[in-house]
Amino acid sequence: MIKLLALTSLQAILGVGGIAMLTRALHGKPMELRVITTALFTIEGMIGAVILFGSFIVMSVILSFAKMSVYIPLNTALTFLVTIILTCHGSGTRHPHHRPGHGPHRSRA
Repeated sequence: MIKLLALTSLQAILGVGGIAMLTRALHGKPMELRVITTALFTIEGMIGAVILFGSFIVMSVILSFAKMSVYIPLNTALTFLVTIILTCHGSGTRHPHHRPGHGPHRSRA
């Protein structure tokens, strides 16, 4: 069970990380074949694709020994958790209308 938890955690991190990198490469671009192809051959696009392929390799290893009835819910939960963590802490971006000093986290002087 520890092996399954460790590999599923790794697979979730790789999957979410790869998708995040591909999203950075493709976000805001028109969905035309030429533009998509060009975006995928940027550094972010290539790194994202390699990380996502790594996630696929880890998933293949997991499927060689784990029961689907255990793996799928565990993978879903861990992928969701990694997505939330990456979204809240990893992006480093703020809402476009955020003004420093306003909102629930402003300091009280």
